[in-house]
Amino acid sequence: MKKILVVVVILVALIAAALIFGKKDDVNYKNVETQTGNTGGNLYNEGLFCEYNGTIYFANPMDEFKLYSMPALGGKAVKLGDDSARYINVDDNCIYYAKGSSVYTEPSSGGDYVFENMHFNDYIICRVNHNGKQKKYLQKDPALYLCLMGNKIFYMHYDNSEGSSLYSVSINGENDEQVTSEMIRTCSAEDGVLYYNGIDTDHKIYAMDMTTGSKTVLKDGNYWMPIYADGYLFYLDLDRDYALCRYNLSTEEEIVLVSGDVELYNVYGSTVYYQTFGEDAALYSINFDGTDNSKIKDGTYCNINVTSSYVFFRAYTDSTFYYFPSNSPGSVSVFIPEVEE
Repeated sequence: MKKILVVVVILVALIAAALIFGKKDDVNYKNVETQTGNTGGNLYNEGLFCEYNGTIYFANPMDEFKLYSMPALGGKAVKLGDDSARYINVDDNCIYYAKGSSVYTEPSSGGDYVFENMHFNDYIICRVNHNGKQKKYLQKDPALYLCLMGNKIFYMHYDNSEGSSLYSVSINGENDEQVTSEMIRTCSAEDGVLYYNGIDTDHKIYAMDMTTGSKTVLKDGNYWMPIYADGYLFYLDLDRDYALCRYNLSTEEEIVLVSGDVELYNVYGSTVYYQTFGEDAALYSINFDGTDNSKIKDGTYCNINVTSSYVFFRAYTDSTFYYFPSNSPGSVSVFIPEVEE
């Protein structure tokens, strides 16, 4: 009897594994090849918020960063599942995200608070419907920097033998394969092209056609976090003390928006939000053309995520999330979403 019970348990486990990780799927839709899943700026900032067709899908900081949704203009939030989510991407049919545990831990030695889930091994790629149902694991190896482009998720893959490299997997869970052995942060994408800076051997800015795999050098230099927006490249110039710059791809004209000490940033519409480091660290906003440089809040912050109506950001040394309406930067509040019962 015990032997029979053991066999039954093993069979159930094998069937469950096949259902979760099986390569065949019932996806019966197809995205256009220019489809993207989130903004480059949000994905550089861990992709905790993603707006799509009037809805914000987000990792709720008040509930261990589990997946929620709420109306884009504000309103009650709805819990979609118990997975803690990062690098959220959305298309007409599904939500894609990196699943991992998300608990803030206070260090014993007086350093900064840290995420327990900031380890490659904690993340795998999941797909659910917009209501959080019909979860599917698209692959089972460690993954970060998810970026939906067309009908594939491009991501930074890691294993002990190869280290970090660029992979892609189809939205139905098929063809999980290496694109290039380069380490690439897959964040800024537009019209089937990925914009990124080199990491392994240089810090030039490249454009890679994700259909053919061919790449072109757009700017030779020492750059970080490039974001493409409306014919311009934004980036940090490491040789100029992390200056925030804007480069016109047509005219090759460059302007310096912020002269240095920029830690991270995000671009949305005609506004750039950025965080400085050092003794006078603060969160700022500046117009696309370099005008109206305004301080929003003193302190050190990260995870700047932007939607059409709100800007969200986190205090670097604790778990507090803040937000403000994008048309009223002076109205900063702690982000505590009201949840629908």
